[in-house]
Amino acid sequence: MDKLCITPLTRSFGAEVGGIDLSSDLSEDTVESLYRAMVVFGVLVFRKQLLSPQAQCALGRKFGDPVVPVSVYQETENVREVTILHADVESPPDTNVWHVDSSFRKSPPFATILSSVRVPPSGGDTLFADMRSAWKSLPAGFREVIRNLSAVHDTGDLANHFRGSDHDADTLIEGLVRHGAAIHPLVLAHPYSGEKALYVNETYTRHVLGLNAAESRRTLNYLFDFINTPELHYRHRWETDMVLLWDNRLVQHYAIADYLPGSRTMHRLTIENDIRVVNDVAGHD
Repeated sequence: MDKLCITPLTRSFGAEVGGIDLSSDLSEDTVESLYRAMVVFGVLVFRKQLLSPQAQCALGRKFGDPVVPVSVYQETENVREVTILHADVESPPDTNVWHVDSSFRKSPPFATILSSVRVPPSGGDTLFADMRSAWKSLPAGFREVIRNLSAVHDTGDLANHFRGSDHDADTLIEGLVRHGAAIHPLVLAHPYSGEKALYVNETYTRHVLGLNAAESRRTLNYLFDFINTPELHYRHRWETDMVLLWDNRLVQHYAIADYLPGSRTMHRLTIENDIRVVNDVAGHD
């Protein structure tokens, strides 16, 4: 088993992990330690990791099932599950908004592995927000109001990509139908730790069920503004050959678009069907 060195990055969440080569054949004990660290800290940072798309996908399989991405994203040549996130002057960044990866899915990816391929000389940081602290910091009365509510999540501004270059309405509708929408609680209990976390994001969360349009809009806008509280954040500064692993049930993120005319290239893998939770449930049947 690798001897992991875990250094917290803030008082509430985020940690840097040393003493490990993510491209190596990790032992079950090491993977278990990484999983538990992810659940404790929400975001794990690994420096100097040369991770090929094949190795990134193999790492993801140790936690669950790698997801084939939405068709609007470019895939790596030999590994469909690994998405190329590239932005430059010709293809400006469009993820500078708070989001949880693919929360519009009925079973959204529970974890994400992001590997830096090319980083700009300055800028291009990623902000993370701790949704456990967000839940705990909300006024007690407001927590009581929303704790049993659910909301609709849809594809949000991904719909901009569904029309294609000819802006065809039928293609747009087909994309919306194909990717659909989902209903999730405003407050999630983590299936492994049991900790409660706020689960709304301004990219995909659209309407709070049981409220009229005005009430829903006021409720969501309050939560979206609350998530912008700096005390809830960790700001990550990227280096080349750096890997981040995070738990989408505990954090959301925002890719800062302040690096043009520089460019930024990342390889992203999202993972669904948390095998530790699935196996635990199966063991109790």
